[in-house]
Amino acid sequence: MRQYYHHRTGSTERPSFKLHEVTQQVSDAFRELDGQGYFQRSFGYHCVDSGRMPGLHGTMDKYFYRQTGIRMEENPVSFIEQAEETKLFTVIEFLYDHAAKPGDWPRAWYHDFGDCGWHYDSKKHPFDTVAGQQEWREKINGILDLYDDGYELSEQGEVVRLAPDGMKDLVSAQPAAAAGESNLAKVDNAVRTFRRGLSSREEQKQAVRQLADVLEFYRPKVKLELLKEDERDLFLIANQYAIRHHRTDQRDNYGGAWLNWLFYLYLSSVHLMLSLVPGTPMVPTKVPPPPKIEDAGPGADDDIPF
Repeated sequence: MRQYYHHRTGSTERPSFKLHEVTQQVSDAFRELDGQGYFQRSFGYHCVDSGRMPGLHGTMDKYFYRQTGIRMEENPVSFIEQAEETKLFTVIEFLYDHAAKPGDWPRAWYHDFGDCGWHYDSKKHPFDTVAGQQEWREKINGILDLYDDGYELSEQGEVVRLAPDGMKDLVSAQPAAAAGESNLAKVDNAVRTFRRGLSSREEQKQAVRQLADVLEFYRPKVKLELLKEDERDLFLIANQYAIRHHRTDQRDNYGGAWLNWLFYLYLSSVHLMLSLVPGTPMVPTKVPPPPKIEDAGPGADDDIPF
């Protein structure tokens, strides 16, 4: 990415879109791909001569309601532009599921009367869903990464929080099968829960708790492989910060920056621990630096255990 004068002179300010700016850009992306027939396989098209020509799933508004329980009272463009965050993320994921790039084929034709547009036969025309979904992801991720603290549409078609710099390899890494199905399931569920676009703070704490539980199972091995003080501090952090228990002597008013750091600390520690299981290869482990004290919450600096 080119470094413009503003950045070359030392500015590190990160652009940040507001919700109404995001909805407008997502609407523009939808209109562009819809105009190229990317959603005709699933939802057909409207012809000035023939009227509504449904696709494999009928019309978008009815199918969207059946799949999500959300009514699309307006046309898709207006629905996106007026959407609040939950509806916006939902429709982004929904459109990912149904994006399909039309192939080059003689049966496709451009209806020029009234500039009606391209018409594709949803049952006979070849569509490339992989290419369509990839293009939708690329367009959406160029928008979502600058919304709030940063989001992305994953390869699984889910809106998730962006991983901090240097953490992408960590969140995408999978422990080897030798780690056991239970551990694999806990790590996978913890990562998905924590990164999910609209996960609550309690859900994120539960994700950290799952990772701490994996370490607890291997605690005897942790004592052998790590320094005694390191092992003690790992569980002291989880216990003092109301992750594994809920007591009056625990801190529960720490900021989101600390919760974010705790998650990556434990995810990295879990991968390190599981790499010690015979036959399990080591995966890259890295944790971001702890956030500033003021991000921990009012009065929390007296109780930070490290």
